[in-house]
Amino acid sequence: YAKIETDWLPFYIYLALGEQNAYNLRFKDRNSELIKERKLAGITYNEFYALYKKRHSKEFEDKISADYAYHFLDSINTGLLEVHTFGMGGPETAGHADYASFLDSVFSILKNENVENLIVDIRGNGGGNDPNDLLLYSYLTRREFKENKTAFTLFQEIPFKQYYVDDDVEELTNDLKQEHSLLRDGKYYQNEAFNKAWKPKLNAFRGKIILLIDAHVASAGSLFAALFKSDDEGLVIGEESLGGYYGHTGHIPMTYELPHSKLKLTFSIVNLEQDVQPLPDEKPGDGVMPDIVVHQTYEDFLGNRDTVLNFAIARLKKR
Repeated sequence: YAKIETDWLPFYIYLALGEQNAYNLRFKDRNSELIKERKLAGITYNEFYALYKKRHSKEFEDKISADYAYHFLDSINTGLLEVHTFGMGGPETAGHADYASFLDSVFSILKNENVENLIVDIRGNGGGNDPNDLLLYSYLTRREFKENKTAFTLFQEIPFKQYYVDDDVEELTNDLKQEHSLLRDGKYYQNEAFNKAWKPKLNAFRGKIILLIDAHVASAGSLFAALFKSDDEGLVIGEESLGGYYGHTGHIPMTYELPHSKLKLTFSIVNLEQDVQPLPDEKPGDGVMPDIVVHQTYEDFLGNRDTVLNFAIARLKKR
């Protein structure tokens, strides 16, 4: 449902209905049960995107779409750390080095200036590269942790090679045999050498923490949110994330081409059990559930105001 508010909507409509000259729209006004109807002319993709760039909510959405940033909210002695992607690059890249330096400077400031509260905003964070999610978590936790408790595949040799798209068959097979070398009950488990233990950073934050999440948080973003919530040291505010609180499939993507339709399907093949504790409000199949559900209100949508962030700020002021 979250995708309906994005530029994916016309693509979904096209897949479902095909090209149409006009659409019959049935809708309800806010706070009304009366069903109205309108006939709308079909438009091209280019016409849609021209309109989409002028959408009412663009101003607000652009404010929370930067990669990462830090601000100090002086009135409540609170730091606001925004990390809206973990896609800065892997551990050997310049992007990761810049991000690591940024985090170290931010948490040094928080410690040296005795900042009491921290709001971490990861709304819209659809994931990215290891270990950017784990690095951020190491500044917020008090425990030693791992990316996952267990990780397994069901094979070491690539099945259905004739339909496998990439040309790394030999390389991927060797990688699987090295990383997933422990055979138990028909499953190839991850070698511990590939799942190192992390310790909290020396300048990890020790004040009150509020995490902001939404329905676009996924993949490494969802894993980070699950680790944070599992600690039960801070408050999670917003909307249920994508992904799974207890586990997910990830790490190694594979792409197959179906022989007749020629559709290409990509999916990950490692089943991961995340390093989290059971919680009463988290059921298998859930994403990360917020402690307090907060949606943008209708009035705030019209005014391009950030309901979720303002709620967090008001809560800290009340404290």
